[in-house]
Amino acid sequence: MVQSDSRPKKATAKHNITSSKPYIAIGKIYSITKGIATECTGTMIGKAVVVTSAECIAEWGGSVADEVWFTPAATNSFGEAFSGPIGMWDAKKLYIPACFTAGNCGYSEGNGRKDNNIALFTL
Repeated sequence: MVQSDSRPKKATAKHNITSSKPYIAIGKIYSITKGIATECTGTMIGKAVVVTSAECIAEWGGSVADEVWFTPAATNSFGEAFSGPIGMWDAKKLYIPACFTAGNCGYSEGNGRKDNNIALFTL
């Protein structure tokens, strides 16, 4: 599993800084929902637990992502098949507030803010 460490996981000049704490806990999230790809960010908050916005892996009042991956400390995008400097991990279980996917959490029409727009997933 992805494990945070103060020593770099990759000691090359290109990845030295981003593959150590605190950067290794931050990464890109790739998800696919009904054939549409999304890319956003997330942060590890525990061993193999990532937090992100719910709209990163689910639609407001709609579908949940079919596939989700986390790439810690990603410094590359498509160039290395999404892998980042130390790899890519599949999400095993998604935790999204039921009111978010039902579309009945609080919602501020004026600023577009959705309440409970937070999600967790395990790797």
